[in-house]
Amino acid sequence: MAHSTSARLLQRGNIFLADYWILAEAPTHCLNDRPQYVAAPLCLLWLSPQGALVPLAIQVSPAAPPGARNPIIPRSSRTQLSQTPGPDSPIFLPTDSDWDWLLAKTWVRNSEFLVHENNTHFLCTHLLCEAFAMATLRQLPLCHPIYKLLLPHTRYTLQVNTIARATLLNPEGLVDQASPARTLCPATRLQAPSVLCPQVTSIGRQGLLYLMSTGLAHFTYTNFCLPDSLRARGVLAIPNYYYRDDGLKIWAAIESFVSEIVGYYYPSDASVQQDSELQAWVGEIFAQAFLGRESSVVLYLVRWLISSVTTRIVAFLTVLLNCSSCFSASPSHSLFARQACRATTLLILWNTAQKPHGPASHCSVTTSN
Repeated sequence: MAHSTSARLLQRGNIFLADYWILAEAPTHCLNDRPQYVAAPLCLLWLSPQGALVPLAIQVSPAAPPGARNPIIPRSSRTQLSQTPGPDSPIFLPTDSDWDWLLAKTWVRNSEFLVHENNTHFLCTHLLCEAFAMATLRQLPLCHPIYKLLLPHTRYTLQVNTIARATLLNPEGLVDQASPARTLCPATRLQAPSVLCPQVTSIGRQGLLYLMSTGLAHFTYTNFCLPDSLRARGVLAIPNYYYRDDGLKIWAAIESFVSEIVGYYYPSDASVQQDSELQAWVGEIFAQAFLGRESSVVLYLVRWLISSVTTRIVAFLTVLLNCSSCFSASPSHSLFARQACRATTLLILWNTAQKPHGPASHCSVTTSN
């Protein structure tokens, strides 16, 4: 009976999986001589008739041992190593004790924060937008129409990222410090934020760099293109998904605006192909943002075969403008709402999840600022 019910739910598209595989080999560190821990959970979600995504089961798999710096390994191997059910990867259910189920959900929240802040936010908005900005400055002259189109969306990217490198990512910077001392940004003399320093996360600088390098190695054009991303994740039809509803409207507006600009300056496919500066600009973005991996843009390459050249450049520019505006604002502007309440964003967990265990004695949690 249970098997047939599960099969029906799968056929209806009502079952979703939140997979934090990227954390399986994430290095951790010790804070105040206490080992820190990171999990690579799998969270099974059910879309209820009321339109809510409800967790059905959570598998909590431990990541790399504290202090470890494991090399990047293929996803298939990583899944076999750290996300296989067993004594070290317990599966929690809503029918477990309240404390057990709360602990499992806490690990998911912790993992979600690490992936969201390091990759969804910093990598996909700050750093990848920098690759677009640098290619624009290096390859396009000031009078180029695409330069003028992109400049309002990228003019502050380098400034913000320079501050981040001077305060967060540099050796012995905030992410690398072992004490909660505040420092001033040498460029602006402003106090730097401590949102990613070891006092509030369990991965530190090495973990941050690992997550970003692993995320970039698996990044594809589909991740950038909002309609394709929504379709690939199977969330085009779920109710109460306001990011999708608002995002697609903004996407359509950007696409319409870009289409008119491109249509005015590039009346034919030949005009695009003969623009050597535009070709060099696209080439640098492919090399720097997508690391020259053809597999990362396979969907875009397939569309090249069935669409005009001007249509392709419209699609590419729409992706870039959306990434540096709408997509960038979404994770950035929600930071306070997501993290102001420390009870819902637990950033350091001082023990591994084990089952069974007694109430309230299983895990020590800190939410230090």
